[in-house]
Amino acid sequence: MADTPNINELREACGSDELSHVFTFLESQDMTEDEGFLIRMGDESTKLRAKLDKRNDTIDEAWSFGPDNEVAKAGEHCLVESQVKDRRRLDLIAQLLLLTREGLEEKKAHIEKIKAIQAQKRGLGSPVFDKLGAELAKTTLSIPATKGFEFGSGFADIECFSYELAGSGYVFSPNRTNRLLSYLLNGTGYMNCLV
Repeated sequence: MADTPNINELREACGSDELSHVFTFLESQDMTEDEGFLIRMGDESTKLRAKLDKRNDTIDEAWSFGPDNEVAKAGEHCLVESQVKDRRRLDLIAQLLLLTREGLEEKKAHIEKIKAIQAQKRGLGSPVFDKLGAELAKTTLSIPATKGFEFGSGFADIECFSYELAGSGYVFSPNRTNRLLSYLLNGTGYMNCLV
């Protein structure tokens, strides 16, 4: 196996040896950092906009002193130069925010891709085991006192004779159902166990 100190460190940090968990953990950490960055830069952008608005008012006030006031004229010139630079900064922050948001969407797509690959790896059982009924059964049966879970007539079928089930609308195919019933019947035609 290759020397992978960074991956090993990530495995320890996320608490799993599966690579899908490692890379999902890494992408999630990056997303959290990016979201924090967006908040900080959004606040910075808001402050800079307020500063630009206030400076505009100050430029207007300096202009009101007239063209003959040299100090007001020099001050206005300095304020205009600062205004141009700060507008450029605001534009760059906007571009940076946009780039960061695009990066977040890419990372979400990466996580979904990793999950899709992991789901394919699970094999044939995934389409069955990931269905809602299976998830409900798993969740319910994880409660310590729970001993069973039913859909439809469920446990009521245990106390029925096989011929009663046959007459209730169930379709028994000789290939599958009768074989299953032979395991569930105790020889008297009465079902007494639940698998």
